[in-house]
Amino acid sequence: MNKTVNDNLLLDTSVFSLLLKKNDSRAALYKPDIQGKILSISFVTVGELYRWAYTHNWGPLRLQQLEDWLHKVVVINTHEEIAKQWARIQSIPGQRHPDNDAWVAACALVHGCILVTHDRDYQNIPGLQIISHLS
Repeated sequence: MNKTVNDNLLLDTSVFSLLLKKNDSRAALYKPDIQGKILSISFVTVGELYRWAYTHNWGPLRLQQLEDWLHKVVVINTHEEIAKQWARIQSIPGQRHPDNDAWVAACALVHGCILVTHDRDYQNIPGLQIISHLS
């Protein structure tokens, strides 16, 4: 786990969804890391969360709870620099990252955020700082 004094954190979908769950002990692993920090998520995470909600037929109350959580974070939307960074990540010889993970990593890199993840798909992306509690 890499720790720095950076106050800007980007939560990937794995960590954001852990925090949404009421009784998931893994969420407690990340709470000290995010306490008092500026929290962001990528536009991709917003889409993945809504896809999960629609696929699992969330009702109006759960959708409202999701929207309330989304209003507590900064949403990073795509733009040309993020698209270029995504292309750089996907052009690394010998590596292929899932498209959505590459978009999330690009958002973190362009905006100077540390990525908080419970996912191994971000390994070996040059310059990407990661906080993870996977063993």
